[in-house]
Amino acid sequence: MGEKEIRDAQGRVPPRSRRGFARRIGLALGAVLGLGVAVLVYKTYDPSPVGHIRSEEGRRAYAASYAAAMGQLPEPTLTMDLDTDFGTVRAYEFSSGRTRGSTPIVLLPGRTSGVPMWEANLPGLAEERTVYALDALGDAGMSVQTRRIRDAADQAAWLDQALARLGEPKVHLVGHSFGGWLAANYALRNPERVASLSLLEPVFVFGGLRWQVYVKSIPASVPFLPQSWREAMLSDFGGAEEIDPSTRWRA
Repeated sequence: MGEKEIRDAQGRVPPRSRRGFARRIGLALGAVLGLGVAVLVYKTYDPSPVGHIRSEEGRRAYAASYAAAMGQLPEPTLTMDLDTDFGTVRAYEFSSGRTRGSTPIVLLPGRTSGVPMWEANLPGLAEERTVYALDALGDAGMSVQTRRIRDAADQAAWLDQALARLGEPKVHLVGHSFGGWLAANYALRNPERVASLSLLEPVFVFGGLRWQVYVKSIPASVPFLPQSWREAMLSDFGGAEEIDPSTRWRA
């Protein structure tokens, strides 16, 4: 049978041809996956060990989005930039005459979220206690990192210094996702400073991430893939059936 023939006398595809076709499909999918990983690494690689915004244009765009998102929250009674050895931590106080003097709640956001993520929770919490909401150092928000955060001890150190600037002997720590890990990491090292610990979907506290999460993060992060694919992965991560574009805010 000639090399160019791909069907037998009955019109069927020989097994060797089918294997060759499957192999080509596998190679094509592998190439696409490899390209996606390469783009993801290129987009996320940054030789600087200190978190920062890459351009002035990006800074202005992000600040505008952040301000718009903060406008959906109750008005803070106080806005502070707390000095630490690792940079300044942006903190917002939400209090009233009734809640002053209570052991406060400190909110630590999930990765790339910042204080605006607490929009749905803040009104109810602030009715009961003074609330301090912080932007994490080295992440999205108005905090400004100036020194590399090398490990878990450094993460606990900057948070301890920020809480000390608030002048509160004890706090109720509430953290979501990475903020949950940050809260648990701090409580392990400074239990005397924590009145209670509330962890909402904490990452890396009770176990690591499954390999499927890393695989699914690729289409959610690669910009040239169809928006529908990226949103499908984001909705899978978030546990929502669909993403509402009107609720997104980003620089």
